Amino acid sequence: MWSSRIPNKPYLLYSVVAFNVFFWLILEISGGSKNVYTLNDLGAINPASIYSGQYWRLFTAIFMHIGIMHLVVNTISIFIIGTMVDRFYGSKQFLFIYLVSGIVGSLSSYAFMSANTVGAGASGAVFGCLGALLSFFLIMRSVLGEFGRQNFNAIALLAVFNLGFGFIVPGIDIWAHLGGLASGFLIGVPLTNKFQPAVAVNKSILHSNILGCSYRSLIAIIVLVIFATVLMLVGNTRTGNTFQGQFIKATNMYEKENFPQALKSVNMAIESIEPNIIPEFFLLKAKIALAQGNVPDGKKNLELAIYTGLSPSDREEAVTLLRSISRSY
Repeated sequence: MWSSRIPNKPYLLYSVVAFNVFFWLILEISGGSKNVYTLNDLGAINPASIYSGQYWRLFTAIFMHIGIMHLVVNTISIFIIGTMVDRFYGSKQFLFIYLVSGIVGSLSSYAFMSANTVGAGASGAVFGCLGALLSFFLIMRSVLGEFGRQNFNAIALLAVFNLGFGFIVPGIDIWAHLGGLASGFLIGVPLTNKFQPAVAVNKSILHSNILGCSYRSLIAIIVLVIFATVLMLVGNTRTGNTFQGQFIKATNMYEKENFPQALKSVNMAIESIEPNIIPEFFLLKAKIALAQGNVPDGKKNLELAIYTGLSPSDREEAVTLLRSISRSY
Protein backbone atom coordinates (compact mmCIF):
# COMPACT_ATOMS: atom_id res chain seq x y z
CA MET A 1 0.00 0.00 0.00
CA TRP A 2 1.25 3.50 -0.82
CA SER A 3 1.34 6.13 1.89
CA SER A 4 2.52 9.72 1.91
CA ARG A 5 5.91 10.35 3.43
CA ILE A 6 6.25 11.92 6.86
CA PRO A 7 7.07 15.49 5.85
CA ASN A 8 9.93 17.56 7.13
CA LYS A 9 9.46 21.26 7.55
CA PRO A 10 8.74 22.74 4.11
CA TYR A 11 11.64 25.18 4.21
CA LEU A 12 11.62 25.84 0.46
CA LEU A 13 7.94 26.79 0.70
CA TYR A 14 8.75 29.14 3.58
CA SER A 15 11.58 30.61 1.48
CA VAL A 16 9.21 31.31 -1.42
CA VAL A 17 6.76 33.07 0.90
CA ALA A 18 9.57 35.06 2.53
CA PHE A 19 10.91 36.15 -0.86
CA ASN A 20 7.41 37.22 -1.98
CA VAL A 21 7.05 39.35 1.16
CA PHE A 22 10.56 40.77 0.71
CA PHE A 23 9.86 41.70 -2.93
CA TRP A 24 6.56 43.33 -1.93
CA LEU A 25 8.39 45.45 0.65
CA ILE A 26 10.92 46.50 -2.00
CA LEU A 27 8.03 47.56 -4.26
CA GLU A 28 6.44 49.55 -1.44
CA ILE A 29 9.71 51.31 -0.61
CA SER A 30 10.45 52.01 -4.29
CA GLY A 31 7.21 53.82 -5.03
CA GLY A 32 4.32 51.53 -4.14
CA SER A 33 3.27 48.02 -5.16
CA LYS A 34 0.27 49.50 -7.00
CA ASN A 35 2.36 52.03 -8.90
CA VAL A 36 2.48 51.00 -12.57
CA TYR A 37 5.88 52.58 -13.15
CA THR A 38 7.41 50.90 -10.09
CA LEU A 39 6.01 47.54 -11.12
CA ASN A 40 7.32 47.98 -14.64
CA ASP A 41 10.77 49.10 -13.49
CA LEU A 42 11.22 46.15 -11.10
CA GLY A 43 10.17 43.38 -13.48
CA ALA A 44 6.41 42.99 -13.89
CA ILE A 45 4.96 41.46 -17.04
CA ASN A 46 4.89 44.07 -19.78
CA PRO A 47 4.25 42.54 -23.24
CA ALA A 48 6.10 45.30 -25.10
CA SER A 49 9.17 44.92 -22.87
CA ILE A 50 9.13 41.13 -23.16
CA TYR A 51 8.84 41.45 -26.94
CA SER A 52 11.92 43.68 -26.92
CA GLY A 53 13.91 40.85 -25.30
CA GLN A 54 13.34 41.26 -21.54
CA TYR A 55 12.32 37.63 -21.06
CA TRP A 56 13.48 37.67 -17.43
CA ARG A 57 10.18 39.39 -16.62
CA LEU A 58 8.44 36.03 -17.09
CA PHE A 59 10.34 34.90 -13.98
CA THR A 60 10.46 38.01 -11.78
CA ALA A 61 6.74 38.73 -12.15
CA ILE A 62 5.78 35.58 -10.22
CA PHE A 63 7.34 37.04 -7.04
CA MET A 64 5.61 40.43 -7.32
CA HIS A 65 2.23 41.39 -5.88
CA ILE A 66 0.00 44.37 -6.49
CA GLY A 67 -1.20 45.58 -3.11
CA ILE A 68 -1.30 43.95 0.34
CA MET A 69 -4.48 41.93 -0.30
CA HIS A 70 -2.98 40.35 -3.42
CA LEU A 71 0.01 39.27 -1.32
CA VAL A 72 -2.12 37.98 1.59
CA VAL A 73 -4.46 35.91 -0.60
CA ASN A 74 -1.62 34.31 -2.54
CA THR A 75 0.39 33.68 0.65
CA ILE A 76 -2.54 31.85 2.27
CA SER A 77 -3.04 29.86 -0.95
CA ILE A 78 0.66 28.91 -1.07
CA PHE A 79 0.54 27.69 2.55
CA ILE A 80 -2.60 25.61 2.01
CA ILE A 81 -2.01 24.21 -1.48
CA GLY A 82 1.78 24.31 -1.47
CA THR A 83 1.96 22.31 1.75
CA MET A 84 -0.03 19.52 0.11
CA VAL A 85 2.28 19.56 -2.92
CA ASP A 86 5.30 19.48 -0.64
CA ARG A 87 3.83 16.53 1.29
CA PHE A 88 2.96 14.38 -1.72
CA TYR A 89 5.79 15.32 -4.09
CA GLY A 90 8.61 16.65 -1.92
CA SER A 91 10.15 20.07 -1.30
CA LYS A 92 12.36 20.22 -4.39
CA GLN A 93 9.49 19.05 -6.58
CA PHE A 94 7.25 21.72 -5.04
CA LEU A 95 9.77 24.42 -5.97
CA PHE A 96 10.10 23.01 -9.50
CA ILE A 97 6.31 22.94 -9.99
CA TYR A 98 5.95 26.43 -8.52
CA LEU A 99 8.61 28.02 -10.72
CA VAL A 100 7.85 26.28 -14.02
CA SER A 101 4.08 26.68 -13.81
CA GLY A 102 4.59 30.30 -12.71
CA ILE A 103 6.72 31.00 -15.77
CA VAL A 104 4.22 29.28 -18.09
CA GLY A 105 1.47 31.30 -16.42
CA SER A 106 3.47 34.44 -17.23
CA LEU A 107 3.82 33.23 -20.83
CA SER A 108 0.04 32.82 -20.97
CA SER A 109 -0.38 36.42 -19.77
CA TYR A 110 2.12 37.61 -22.37
CA ALA A 111 0.21 35.75 -25.08
CA PHE A 112 -3.21 37.24 -24.37
CA MET A 113 -2.99 40.43 -22.29
CA SER A 114 -3.00 43.91 -23.84
CA ALA A 115 0.39 45.23 -24.94
CA ASN A 116 0.13 48.33 -22.71
CA THR A 117 -0.86 46.36 -19.59
CA VAL A 118 1.34 45.53 -16.60
CA GLY A 119 0.75 42.29 -14.71
CA ALA A 120 2.29 40.47 -11.74
CA GLY A 121 1.56 37.83 -9.14
CA ALA A 122 2.08 34.25 -8.01
CA SER A 123 -1.39 33.11 -9.07
CA GLY A 124 -0.07 31.15 -12.05
CA ALA A 125 2.30 29.27 -9.73
CA VAL A 126 -0.49 28.64 -7.19
CA PHE A 127 -2.76 27.28 -9.91
CA GLY A 128 0.18 25.18 -11.09
CA CYS A 129 0.27 23.56 -7.64
CA LEU A 130 -3.47 22.90 -7.95
CA GLY A 131 -2.91 21.31 -11.35
CA ALA A 132 -0.12 19.10 -9.99
CA LEU A 133 -2.41 17.88 -7.19
CA LEU A 134 -5.14 17.09 -9.74
CA SER A 135 -2.60 15.09 -11.72
CA PHE A 136 -1.43 13.26 -8.59
CA PHE A 137 -4.85 12.18 -7.37
CA LEU A 138 -6.00 11.26 -10.88
CA ILE A 139 -3.02 8.99 -11.56
CA MET A 140 -2.99 7.51 -8.05
CA ARG A 141 -6.78 6.99 -7.85
CA SER A 142 -6.55 3.18 -7.95
CA VAL A 143 -4.01 3.20 -5.10
CA LEU A 144 -5.53 5.82 -2.85
CA GLY A 145 -9.13 4.65 -3.20
CA GLU A 146 -11.84 6.80 -1.65
CA PHE A 147 -9.29 9.17 -0.13
CA GLY A 148 -7.88 9.90 -3.59
CA ARG A 149 -11.29 10.35 -5.20
CA GLN A 150 -12.49 12.73 -2.50
CA ASN A 151 -9.35 14.83 -2.74
CA PHE A 152 -9.49 14.91 -6.54
CA ASN A 153 -13.11 16.09 -6.48
CA ALA A 154 -12.39 18.73 -3.83
CA ILE A 155 -9.37 20.14 -5.68
CA ALA A 156 -11.20 20.09 -9.03
CA LEU A 157 -14.10 21.99 -7.44
CA LEU A 158 -11.67 24.50 -5.91
CA ALA A 159 -9.98 25.05 -9.28
CA VAL A 160 -13.30 25.53 -11.10
CA PHE A 161 -14.56 27.94 -8.44
CA ASN A 162 -11.41 30.07 -8.57
CA LEU A 163 -11.35 30.10 -12.37
CA GLY A 164 -15.00 31.17 -12.41
CA PHE A 165 -14.23 33.89 -9.88
CA GLY A 166 -11.44 35.13 -12.17
CA PHE A 167 -13.81 35.37 -15.13
CA ILE A 168 -16.37 37.37 -13.15
CA VAL A 169 -14.19 39.80 -11.18
CA PRO A 170 -12.42 42.48 -13.27
CA GLY A 171 -8.69 43.01 -12.95
CA ILE A 172 -7.81 39.34 -12.42
CA ASP A 173 -5.37 37.79 -14.88
CA ILE A 174 -7.37 34.69 -15.83
CA TRP A 175 -4.84 33.75 -18.51
CA ALA A 176 -2.10 33.25 -15.91
CA HIS A 177 -4.48 31.03 -13.93
CA LEU A 178 -5.32 28.87 -16.94
CA GLY A 179 -1.71 28.62 -18.09
CA GLY A 180 -0.48 27.77 -14.59
CA LEU A 181 -3.19 25.14 -14.04
CA ALA A 182 -2.53 23.39 -17.36
CA SER A 183 1.26 23.40 -16.95
CA GLY A 184 1.04 22.22 -13.33
CA PHE A 185 -1.12 19.28 -14.40
CA LEU A 186 1.35 18.34 -17.14
CA ILE A 187 4.35 18.65 -14.80
CA GLY A 188 2.55 16.45 -12.28
CA VAL A 189 2.30 13.52 -14.71
CA PRO A 190 6.01 12.56 -14.83
CA LEU A 191 6.51 13.46 -11.16
CA THR A 192 3.59 11.27 -10.06
CA ASN A 193 4.48 8.39 -12.36
CA LYS A 194 7.57 7.65 -10.28
CA PHE A 195 5.23 6.22 -7.61
CA GLN A 196 3.42 3.84 -9.95
CA PRO A 197 5.95 0.99 -10.30
CA ALA A 198 6.23 0.78 -6.52
CA VAL A 199 2.64 -0.42 -6.19
CA ALA A 200 2.97 -3.32 -8.67
CA VAL A 201 2.38 -6.80 -7.15
CA ASN A 202 4.32 -8.91 -9.68
CA LYS A 203 6.94 -8.60 -12.40
CA SER A 204 4.51 -8.47 -15.32
CA ILE A 205 2.52 -5.67 -13.72
CA LEU A 206 5.75 -3.90 -12.80
CA HIS A 207 6.97 -4.03 -16.41
CA SER A 208 3.61 -2.81 -17.70
CA ASN A 209 3.54 0.04 -15.17
CA ILE A 210 7.04 1.20 -16.04
CA LEU A 211 6.26 1.28 -19.78
CA GLY A 212 2.94 3.04 -19.25
CA CYS A 213 4.51 5.62 -16.94
CA SER A 214 7.34 6.29 -19.39
CA TYR A 215 4.96 6.92 -22.28
CA ARG A 216 2.69 9.17 -20.22
CA SER A 217 5.63 11.13 -18.90
CA LEU A 218 7.14 11.62 -22.35
CA ILE A 219 3.82 12.75 -23.83
CA ALA A 220 3.23 15.18 -20.94
CA ILE A 221 6.69 16.72 -21.33
CA ILE A 222 6.27 17.10 -25.11
CA VAL A 223 2.83 18.69 -24.69
CA LEU A 224 4.22 21.09 -22.05
CA VAL A 225 7.07 22.21 -24.33
CA ILE A 226 4.69 22.67 -27.28
CA PHE A 227 2.22 24.55 -25.06
CA ALA A 228 4.90 26.98 -23.81
CA THR A 229 6.29 27.47 -27.33
CA VAL A 230 2.86 28.25 -28.77
CA LEU A 231 2.20 30.78 -26.00
CA MET A 232 5.50 32.52 -26.77
CA LEU A 233 4.73 32.62 -30.51
CA VAL A 234 1.23 33.97 -29.91
CA GLY A 235 2.62 36.65 -27.59
CA ASN A 236 5.29 37.68 -30.09
CA THR A 237 2.76 37.83 -32.93
CA ARG A 238 0.11 39.79 -31.04
CA THR A 239 2.56 42.25 -29.49
CA GLY A 240 4.52 42.63 -32.72
CA ASN A 241 1.39 43.85 -34.49
CA THR A 242 0.72 46.62 -31.95
CA PHE A 243 2.18 50.10 -32.23
CA GLN A 244 4.56 49.29 -29.35
CA GLY A 245 5.77 46.24 -31.26
CA GLN A 246 6.21 48.20 -34.48
CA PHE A 247 8.19 50.85 -32.61
CA ILE A 248 10.50 48.16 -31.18
CA LYS A 249 10.95 46.70 -34.67
CA ALA A 250 11.73 50.15 -36.05
CA THR A 251 14.30 50.81 -33.32
CA ASN A 252 15.98 47.45 -33.90
CA MET A 253 16.09 48.00 -37.67
CA TYR A 254 17.52 51.49 -37.19
CA GLU A 255 20.29 50.15 -34.95
CA LYS A 256 21.08 47.53 -37.61
CA GLU A 257 21.13 50.33 -40.25
CA ASN A 258 18.25 48.71 -42.13
CA PHE A 259 16.69 52.12 -42.75
CA PRO A 260 13.98 51.19 -45.30
CA GLN A 261 12.52 48.54 -42.97
CA ALA A 262 12.88 50.86 -39.97
CA LEU A 263 10.96 53.60 -41.79
CA LYS A 264 8.24 51.13 -42.81
CA SER A 265 7.79 49.95 -39.22
CA VAL A 266 7.70 53.43 -37.69
CA ASN A 267 5.16 54.59 -40.31
CA MET A 268 2.95 51.59 -39.54
CA ALA A 269 3.18 52.42 -35.84
CA ILE A 270 2.27 56.08 -36.39
CA GLU A 271 -0.69 55.15 -38.60
CA SER A 272 -2.12 52.86 -35.93
CA ILE A 273 -2.32 55.48 -33.12
CA GLU A 274 -2.83 59.15 -32.43
CA PRO A 275 0.69 60.30 -33.31
CA ASN A 276 0.65 63.43 -31.19
CA ILE A 277 0.81 61.31 -28.03
CA ILE A 278 3.96 59.46 -29.09
CA PRO A 279 6.60 62.12 -29.90
CA GLU A 280 9.34 59.47 -29.70
CA PHE A 281 8.04 58.06 -32.97
CA PHE A 282 8.73 61.35 -34.73
CA LEU A 283 12.23 61.48 -33.23
CA LEU A 284 13.01 57.99 -34.51
CA LYS A 285 11.55 58.81 -37.90
CA ALA A 286 13.71 61.96 -38.04
CA LYS A 287 16.85 59.98 -37.22
CA ILE A 288 16.03 57.45 -39.95
CA ALA A 289 15.46 60.24 -42.48
CA LEU A 290 18.75 61.94 -41.57
CA ALA A 291 20.62 58.61 -41.79
CA GLN A 292 19.24 58.26 -45.33
CA GLY A 293 20.28 61.83 -46.21
CA ASN A 294 16.71 63.13 -46.33
CA VAL A 295 17.35 66.38 -44.42
CA PRO A 296 13.98 68.13 -45.10
CA ASP A 297 12.00 65.14 -43.81
CA GLY A 298 14.37 64.81 -40.87
CA LYS A 299 13.96 68.47 -39.93
CA LYS A 300 10.16 68.28 -40.21
CA ASN A 301 9.97 65.25 -37.90
CA LEU A 302 12.39 66.77 -35.40
CA GLU A 303 10.17 69.83 -35.16
CA LEU A 304 7.10 67.61 -34.70
CA ALA A 305 8.86 65.59 -32.01
CA ILE A 306 9.84 68.72 -30.07
CA TYR A 307 6.40 70.26 -30.48
CA THR A 308 4.49 67.18 -29.25
CA GLY A 309 6.42 66.93 -26.00
CA LEU A 310 9.52 64.76 -25.72
CA SER A 311 11.08 63.69 -22.45
CA PRO A 312 13.91 66.01 -21.31
CA SER A 313 16.70 63.69 -22.51
CA ASP A 314 15.04 63.01 -25.88
CA ARG A 315 14.24 66.71 -26.28
CA GLU A 316 17.92 67.57 -25.75
CA GLU A 317 18.90 65.06 -28.43
CA ALA A 318 16.28 66.43 -30.85
CA VAL A 319 17.34 70.05 -30.28
CA THR A 320 21.00 69.14 -30.80
CA LEU A 321 20.16 67.40 -34.09
CA LEU A 322 18.01 70.32 -35.24
CA ARG A 323 20.79 72.83 -34.47
CA SER A 324 23.34 70.73 -36.35
CA ILE A 325 21.03 70.69 -39.38
CA SER A 326 20.55 74.47 -39.18
CA ARG A 327 24.31 75.07 -39.02
CA SER A 328 24.88 72.81 -42.02
CA TYR A 329 22.25 74.55 -44.08
